[in-house]
Amino acid sequence: MQQRSSSRPRLALAVVAAAALGLTACTAPQPVKPQTPTTLTIGWAADLLTLDPPNESGTAGIAVLHNVYETLVSYDFASGTLKGELATKWEISDDGRTYTFHLAEDAVFANGKPVTADDVLFSFQRVVDWPEAIQGGQIRPALAEATLTALDDKTVQITLAAPSASFLPSLAGTAASIISKAQVVEAAGENVEAQRAWLNENTAGSGPYQVTEWVPNSYITLGANKNWWAGTPTYESVEVRSIQESSQQQAALQRGDINVAMDLLPQQVKSLTGDFNVLEGIDLSTYYLALNLAFPPFEVPQVREAIKWAIDYDNIINGLLAGKAKRAGGVVAEGLPGFDASLADDYSYDPEKAKKLLQEAGYANGFSFDLYYVTGDSVRGLGVPLSTLAEKIQADLADIGITVNVVAQDLSTLFTSYRAAKLPALIWYFGSTIPDPDQIVSAHGDWNTQATTRVTFNDPTITEKILQARVLTNTDERAAIYKEVGERLSEIGPYVFMFRPIPTVVTTPGVTGFTLTPIWSFNLS
Repeated sequence: MQQRSSSRPRLALAVVAAAALGLTACTAPQPVKPQTPTTLTIGWAADLLTLDPPNESGTAGIAVLHNVYETLVSYDFASGTLKGELATKWEISDDGRTYTFHLAEDAVFANGKPVTADDVLFSFQRVVDWPEAIQGGQIRPALAEATLTALDDKTVQITLAAPSASFLPSLAGTAASIISKAQVVEAAGENVEAQRAWLNENTAGSGPYQVTEWVPNSYITLGANKNWWAGTPTYESVEVRSIQESSQQQAALQRGDINVAMDLLPQQVKSLTGDFNVLEGIDLSTYYLALNLAFPPFEVPQVREAIKWAIDYDNIINGLLAGKAKRAGGVVAEGLPGFDASLADDYSYDPEKAKKLLQEAGYANGFSFDLYYVTGDSVRGLGVPLSTLAEKIQADLADIGITVNVVAQDLSTLFTSYRAAKLPALIWYFGSTIPDPDQIVSAHGDWNTQATTRVTFNDPTITEKILQARVLTNTDERAAIYKEVGERLSEIGPYVFMFRPIPTVVTTPGVTGFTLTPIWSFNLS
């Protein structure tokens, strides 16, 4: 600091002296500040399933829709608190059942029409009436038995059948996105199926960006919402390109064809450090094997336990993922009520123990099964192909006599089969799309949800515990129940919990207004 300040008078004197001698004064060239591009181009090994918020479960889709639609409330991870978004304030009755939301007076949709209480009721009723909607389970259980009322154009009242600690956080999730009723009815009419078909390919939100073009498996383009009531979008447009290979993402980044690479390998990130900006975040997603109990011999507890002991987790994390992941013994991630770090120690790499368990189960000579994964997909934020992970699991299980046939399928085909419980096993990941553990544990243990039917896992004790926690308002009591559920899922469940990635994203200099978020991947505002 002292040296820098004392050098300025010398420079000034030198310039004056040069002028007196009739010389041209020269100063050292100043670094040019990188310019923020007008179009932000993102390379990502992920694709969308749909543009309809309650029915989108893919990583890229949730990220896009998070920046297209707004919700009544949002979640600030820095402070760990819920904040108003479309709702400026809300009141909760003393009995914890009635919520009254006051909408921002100046909130408008991208088409310029005001956001009203009717739009909120329309958006929520769609979820209640659509039990097949993938993400609808975030808010459907509470809303299905609730009374929804528009007190006036800017006031919504929701009275639940019973108190729910997860209800308010669930309103920050993708399924709770507020959709313009007028725009949907104008485009598709009153027919529900026609409305779903239109929203599958179009957006009607109030967020900073709106979808202008979508070519599945290729790219999606977002245009700035000129009517955004909350500010001015940073970019005129945002394009998310489907680039499956990490090497292609790196080359595109170095050529300047993209500004953000979402899936670079750890060694690629290291090679780019210094010339590019590196962002590191946290991820609530847990990667695991899902074993369908309808396919023998997965219904045998010792077989499932054997597989859990046969996976070399440390080698996967420290080898394949270069240390950019954390061991996950359970499905509830760090930072959420019910997280239990001790579950990571439940199973370690012990092939001899795994062999003994197979022998006890009557499968001393092993067996074979098909293991599915998404074609071209990679570990979120790390770029490691799922095909590489599948081959590692295949090799580990071969050591205990189990033959694994790895099968790659496109996301749409695989997910359709998975939902219909037609896959024996697959590599899957699951992360909450709301800042609350209820969605996570429900999807893996509550038999009333569609998710557990995908692996035909029905444990009445787990279901009862989850239902009990759902109506509690005491955070500590809820956390204790979720820990109990987590232990039982780890012990008898059909899931082989492996790791949670530590995502690393690389951007070109000048990129602003792009931040990582644990649930929705990134914010563009």
